[in-house]
Amino acid sequence: MIARSSVPGAREGSPRAGSHASGVGIRTTRRPRARESPAADATGRRSPPAGRRGRRMDERVGALVMDFKAGRYTRRQFIRKALGFGVGAAALPALFEMAGERPGASTWPAAEAAAAQRTLVAGIPEGISNPDPVILGAAGYGDIKVVHNNINEGIVRFKTGTVSLEPSLATSWDISPDGLSYTFHLRPAAFHDGTPVTAQAVKLNYERQIDDKNPYHFQGITYTEIVFSNVSKIDALDATTLRITQTRPAVTLLPNLALFAEGIVSPTALEKYGKDYAMHPTGSGPYKFERWTKGVEFVVTANDKYWGGRPSVDRVIWKTVADNTVRLEQLRTGELDLTTLLDFKDVPAVRGDKRFKVVSGTFLATQYLLLNQHKPPLDKKEVRQAIQFAVNKANIQKVTFYGSYTVGAGPVPPGLLGYDKSLEDVYPHTPAKAKALLQQAGAGDVAITLLHKTEGVWPEEAQLIQADLQAIGLKVSLQGLEEAAFYSKINASEHQIALNDWVMDTGDPDNIMYSVFSTKRARQRMGYENPEVDKLNTDAQVERNPDKRRDLYLKASRMILADAPFVTLGYPQRAMGAKAGVDGLLVGPLGDVVIRGVKIGS
Repeated sequence: MIARSSVPGAREGSPRAGSHASGVGIRTTRRPRARESPAADATGRRSPPAGRRGRRMDERVGALVMDFKAGRYTRRQFIRKALGFGVGAAALPALFEMAGERPGASTWPAAEAAAAQRTLVAGIPEGISNPDPVILGAAGYGDIKVVHNNINEGIVRFKTGTVSLEPSLATSWDISPDGLSYTFHLRPAAFHDGTPVTAQAVKLNYERQIDDKNPYHFQGITYTEIVFSNVSKIDALDATTLRITQTRPAVTLLPNLALFAEGIVSPTALEKYGKDYAMHPTGSGPYKFERWTKGVEFVVTANDKYWGGRPSVDRVIWKTVADNTVRLEQLRTGELDLTTLLDFKDVPAVRGDKRFKVVSGTFLATQYLLLNQHKPPLDKKEVRQAIQFAVNKANIQKVTFYGSYTVGAGPVPPGLLGYDKSLEDVYPHTPAKAKALLQQAGAGDVAITLLHKTEGVWPEEAQLIQADLQAIGLKVSLQGLEEAAFYSKINASEHQIALNDWVMDTGDPDNIMYSVFSTKRARQRMGYENPEVDKLNTDAQVERNPDKRRDLYLKASRMILADAPFVTLGYPQRAMGAKAGVDGLLVGPLGDVVIRGVKIGS
């Protein structure tokens, strides 16, 4: 058996859907959308007369010329901003002459403009804290989106726009009849330092997570338990063949290997840089590391020797812009080509502006309430069921998420085996039923505290839920905590009700069904124990027939709904905003930004 790290893994917190969206408070009236008013522009503001718009553009371009003349911008930056203001490439020579600079050749501005367009500038809400894939999962939203599938790649990956798996560094794999061993066949590929991707390199990457005595087992490794809990042995059979042997025939291995933490990095770089590897990330993906200014920008350049073909975009600058409003304004002014996270309230306006596009896709996340049975009156099933009937999920969808949200059914999110829309009907919004259950439990007029995080949409959503629960007779107070204190409190089982979400670590339902509802974890956070649910989930881990496996998860979901320790509120979507000419951009199902196929047009 392989020696194991004791560090558990579970991704909750800052990478969550909407967790960086601005909290806008409860609104008694809805702000008019752009499409509802022909006199409003794409920002929702009333448009000034055409003459005033022209004067405004002239003023902005004039200020830009003065700033360039004063040395505040490079020529490349000057061109990018001018193009963003709507200046055509043909007008660039005149602007340079205004600034006192003449290009050496008549074709220079057009060529320079084309070169500028081959650089993608993307705004991210959080900077990179550690681009080592085995550590990044616990670090934050920016890490996952910027690094995974762009610098690093695993041996398998998600097929474009789906949760289905396809080859990546492995071209194919064979599964033994008993389901205990997986044999992977690697493609010819190289790391960014020129060394080959071999089975021995993959073996080292996996074993550095499993064995805490491995010299490259750094503090902060997070996902060992999720990925390798059933693995007993890893063998490099030859340079291009890797075999992984399990203690039980778990079907979760393949989707777990598509997790961002399983990106394969260069052993040569690990040996060379040791604990400083994070400052020299060296993967095998379509983009390679150029430079990193912490908290400011992370820059990558095209990998000319990428096995999948050189990317079209030469350079990508991931610029840290924490504020959603500032990030969107920089997209509108041309400073950014892309913002990786749109505030939910801004999605309709961006979608309605022909200069831009909204990019979204399957995103695996479940928002929920934890109802802690350790804390009265939540030890009574009738009270927990009353809360289920009381929450108006459609109102959350409309008010907080502007429609970018699917109303909750069971714990498993849409797109995964085990999701069933009909589970929405188990607890329809029925305040009268909720009041009757409270009376039956003798729990009317009881004080309860609802715990939530203080950033993003959480305060507003908590207020909506508070109003719903107070409408049925509960006295609900809100307690907002910053993220670290929030998780400290729920992990210590000190909460009554907690509002949170679970973004899937893998593309497999086991990640939420076992990780959240197994007795070991559920007892701590919800005071919940159901041995039959435990058995259904562990049986599903080894069930190879998809239909039978789905039925196991559906049965477990129905039991969880009946016991009511967990209110499934809904499934938030993730949306990015980009210039209309940015094509081929994808949102991965785990929230990562996939740019290997991006092309930049006019």
